[in-house]
Amino acid sequence: LSSFVPRNRSISSHESQHTTVFSRFHRSSSNSSLIFMGRRSEKIAVRKGKQELIRSKLFSRVGKQIITAVKQGSSDDPEQNKALAFALEQANKVNFPKDNITRLLQRANSTDQQDYKSSIFEIYGYGNTGILIEVFTDNTNRAVSDIRTVLNRANVSLASAGSVSFNYEKYASIRIVLRETLMELWKNGESDRLEEEILMNAIEAGAQECELCSDDDDDEVVFEVLTNPLELMQVVAELEKCSERISVQSSRFVMVPKSKVNVSPDEFNSNMKLMDALENLDDVDCVFHNMECDQSNHE
Repeated sequence: LSSFVPRNRSISSHESQHTTVFSRFHRSSSNSSLIFMGRRSEKIAVRKGKQELIRSKLFSRVGKQIITAVKQGSSDDPEQNKALAFALEQANKVNFPKDNITRLLQRANSTDQQDYKSSIFEIYGYGNTGILIEVFTDNTNRAVSDIRTVLNRANVSLASAGSVSFNYEKYASIRIVLRETLMELWKNGESDRLEEEILMNAIEAGAQECELCSDDDDDEVVFEVLTNPLELMQVVAELEKCSERISVQSSRFVMVPKSKVNVSPDEFNSNMKLMDALENLDDVDCVFHNMECDQSNHE
């Protein structure tokens, strides 16, 4: 996260006025309401020098998924363990070191290694911002203690279960990257054409939403695709057929808010500081929010 999202968030480069924006397109599967991209933004993270944190969180997530797959599948053979096969595929896509995979498989088979479990904590941040904290940990007591320490310093308390999450829906997020062979065309006046082609590829693959989430001066061109969680594997398979243009880098489940709240620049900055502190905790996998604010007031 993640990252999208992942981590977590995705601001369109075409919409610079708000921290939360509508996607370039939306294909409704069950109703006509638009999906809000209200997660932490990769674009903001990059601006704040957070590439290393994004990579670290992604590697951490992949490592935990490998251990969990072995623990729950009772096998370290991907031929016999589909969850492990999927986790190893994710590891390969993010260039996870093979030596690390070997060590993780050994750890997973150890009786000393606990299984990792996922859970959600809910808080109301500054300006009544609804924030979800996604935890992936082998020690829930430690995770809760660390989260409470951060919240106490910010004078924020945990909210009751369901009081924040009712405003969120679960989606599958797929991170896709433009092929390096097309980067020269992208930087030399062909970006609009390539972007439209990739958006069409995403639509044809069955995506509900697709958004460009990198800047013109970034080293790579990244898109985030959202789809129904039940259609994740199908959409990934269809996107992988477009390998001449894009590569599927990673996929995960995310929480997307149904509605947003407007916050002041001070509230925005306070929430960002709080979420930064939470995301720096080892057991915190991702943080989601539903705030928006005029960027011109805080950039």
